[in-house]
Amino acid sequence: VDLPVARSTASPGQDMTIGIRPEHIEIANTGLPLTISLAEQLGGNTVLHGALGSNQPLVVQLVGQSRIARGDLVHVRLPPETCHVFDA
Repeated sequence: VDLPVARSTASPGQDMTIGIRPEHIEIANTGLPLTISLAEQLGGNTVLHGALGSNQPLVVQLVGQSRIARGDLVHVRLPPETCHVFDA
């Protein structure tokens, strides 16, 4: 994931952690692959629980009902303006 980070915050090759709220993550045609392990239909929202290719857990909250189900592979986009970057 390419994100703009101030040079004073990180140096090349340094491990960083990305923080993003579940409601800011977008389903897209391309992007990070997410395998869905649980899809919760909560009336006005759908909450998707899954794992990225690196087995990193990720939760996505969508507005409305979704047809995405357990076992589906979707792609997600992390809008850079909604991401927060943390060092160790």
